[in-house]
Amino acid sequence: MSPVKVAAGLAIALGFIFRAISFAYFKSHERGIPLQGPERARFNRKRARALILDNAFIVFGLYLLIR
Repeated sequence: MSPVKVAAGLAIALGFIFRAISFAYFKSHERGIPLQGPERARFNRKRARALILDNAFIVFGLYLLIR
């Protein structure tokens, strides 16, 4: 097994682990934030950035695996 395939599997696994942590973190913190206002907008932007980063790990791992 090549080191590239191992790195790809590790990146995919980390992406899914980070995704699970992000969902748990944002779900637990969502209750304390008002439904509207700048705090909610900031929270939504932060959640979107975290999910984009999680997706980037998964996509990068898949790219390495296919390549």
